[in-house]
Amino acid sequence: MKTSLIILSAVLLTACGSPSVEDFAEDTELRRDALFECKKLKPSERNDSDECQNAIEAEKMAVSQQLKAFLNKNKL
Repeated sequence: MKTSLIILSAVLLTACGSPSVEDFAEDTELRRDALFECKKLKPSERNDSDECQNAIEAEKMAVSQQLKAFLNKNKL
């Protein structure tokens, strides 16, 4: 069932264009699924994919925010 939903989501997203960085930043499950699929691609295919690039950029933003929160919390 979950696989069907992921495939359906991928088809719908492809029809509507790639999700933006903001879309991926807001939806961690969408970002996780996209990054998982991007890992299956060859590096050249990954670089050519707007979806992969947007997911990667959103992941970088999320990690950066987590690091800032950690540093502020621990005053390092």
